[in-house]
Amino acid sequence: MSAWRRVALEMLPEYRENIAHAENPMGLWVEIDFYFRDAFEAGDDDLVRRFFRYAERCLDTAKPEATDASTAAWCAFYEHIPRVAGLSEQLHRFMPRNRFVQVRDAFRYHISQEEFDRLQKAILLCGN
Repeated sequence: MSAWRRVALEMLPEYRENIAHAENPMGLWVEIDFYFRDAFEAGDDDLVRRFFRYAERCLDTAKPEATDASTAAWCAFYEHIPRVAGLSEQLHRFMPRNRFVQVRDAFRYHISQEEFDRLQKAILLCGN
């Protein structure tokens, strides 16, 4: 079993079927994005944190699959965070400041410079 799939099963076991059917890490992130948004909108902080931790693991892994896993987390998760209504204002609750600094360029993809500046200021002032 691939490392990205094994870690996904450990961290997000409720999506076992999606994980099993995903052809690659990008396909999985595309599949589970809807569930991430639902979890945030429902106030399921535990599940939201597990999505963030899975994204972190995808970025941090040093396995040969790291390129696919990290690219998928960057493009299909981090780039889309600013598009989740209300999440930017609460991002500091789910993402440590040092991780934000690592991935902040991903946030620029779908928002204006002004929106990015507000987001960056909020997390750097409030972040952990």
